[in-house]
Amino acid sequence: MIPAALNQRCVQMQPAASAGFSIGQQEARLPRWVESSWFFLHFGGRAEEIRLQMETARLLLRPSRLSDAPSLFEFLGNKGAMQHTHVDETVLDCRRRIAVHEWRRRREGYAPWTVIEKTSGKLIGWGGLYDDPFDPGWGCEVGYWFHPSAWGNGYASELVWAALRMADNQLKLPEVRAFAHPENAGSRKVLEKAGFEVVRFVPEMNRLLFSRQRQQNGMVA
Repeated sequence: MIPAALNQRCVQMQPAASAGFSIGQQEARLPRWVESSWFFLHFGGRAEEIRLQMETARLLLRPSRLSDAPSLFEFLGNKGAMQHTHVDETVLDCRRRIAVHEWRRRREGYAPWTVIEKTSGKLIGWGGLYDDPFDPGWGCEVGYWFHPSAWGNGYASELVWAALRMADNQLKLPEVRAFAHPENAGSRKVLEKAGFEVVRFVPEMNRLLFSRQRQQNGMVA
């Protein structure tokens, strides 16, 4: 649940000691913090506008809500759909995952979005930028998970490109990483099309580690 204090005008949160910055909400007219389209991160006196919600040609990308958990669990808890990655065992596990990542969004300015197909209004996926709180130490990653009914439509690539625009232009991250199972040819293709390159195989994870450097106007920064 979003704390009631976040509904107040220009709420200033206490700086996170480990991150070295604070978050201030600037939108007063919206009824809930999660519906705001932007907020500010303050890095050493420099304010950066960070969008919470984005749209692509076919997708609405918005912060996740705990009420999304049952729909997300349809695929995040599906062992067949998630055969190459983590599987949530229960809806409660899914709710916990959402809550942790949304807390990180308030601290860092990014976290996986809930993905809505604009034409149908259906919840079809989950993904975006994140620092994995369940396997820390890898830096900012991009990930994407979709309901099987949405596979084969290029939605993963659309999501990844939106996430990378945010990483390059708003967050100005020097690098974004990603992981893919060696046998997951579709995921590897999505990353390679977006400019990621294989760094190495990580045996303890049985995953390929990918990396992409920040780009400006099509050039590596």
